[in-house]
Amino acid sequence: MEEFLNYDYRKIFQTIRGLKPILQYAACAKFFDLIRPYFCCCNLNAENKLFFRVRSHPHPSKDFYFYNNSDLSFRTDFFNINSYGRCNGPFESIFYCSDHPMISFLEVTNLSKKENRSKSNYYTTGIWQAKQSLSLTPILENQRRSFRNDQLTKITNNYLKTIDNLPNYSKKEELKEFHRIIGREFTKDFSSDQNVYLLSAAISNYLLNSSNNQRIKIEGLLYPTCIKHGAVREIGLNYAFDPCVIGYNKKIEFVGAYRSKMEKRKEGYYQTELQYCKKMNRNTGEILW
Repeated sequence: MEEFLNYDYRKIFQTIRGLKPILQYAACAKFFDLIRPYFCCCNLNAENKLFFRVRSHPHPSKDFYFYNNSDLSFRTDFFNINSYGRCNGPFESIFYCSDHPMISFLEVTNLSKKENRSKSNYYTTGIWQAKQSLSLTPILENQRRSFRNDQLTKITNNYLKTIDNLPNYSKKEELKEFHRIIGREFTKDFSSDQNVYLLSAAISNYLLNSSNNQRIKIEGLLYPTCIKHGAVREIGLNYAFDPCVIGYNKKIEFVGAYRSKMEKRKEGYYQTELQYCKKMNRNTGEILW
């Protein structure tokens, strides 16, 4: 972060949010290019760690199946991506996933409610496995929230200590406030209004695509779920990976899928049917059920 800048970062972000939506993303991206803020980078040395993505079936028929892992993975129809997501802008594809299937399932159902999409009781969960270490940037846990993830809180506390120990650096409190603001952007509620995600999308683009933000190429982001429930937040975290690390013979490989029927009862969701795929074709991505 440039020492000559003396900005009130909260005020800066308030100013950016006050712009017309079409300008907010560009203003945030340019602001980041100017200040080049320091983000923590860590290696995920978790070979064989599993990641999950859940897709709701497009119609309620129990006879529907997804037959290729490309249907469960990141989008490749780039020119049809015309809106902002939490970690992507238009024409940008991101591999969104969680390290616990229940987080992914609950986020899919919550988003469907917000977008008033037709509801299905059938879901297919894709499973991916890390084959090599990955360089990640964690979005720090908001210390002021009632519910926090212990794993991310530990990372956050270690990073805040690092800031405190920076020699000859006069803007430690400003840098901490900066990361608190960023943390809030990534945990905003699900919304059908894409403008809600303009700033988090700009931040993600800066981290994953900028050549001057880190010496190490950032391959993914790590952040908490926005579901405000302590038990859910504690079971795992979300990830947004550069699609270049996803695929056979790459750092994260598709290893399987299962199809389930989920029924909501008074006490919560229950899995009443479960079917694992029999095999996958590594060359074509075909899934055999």
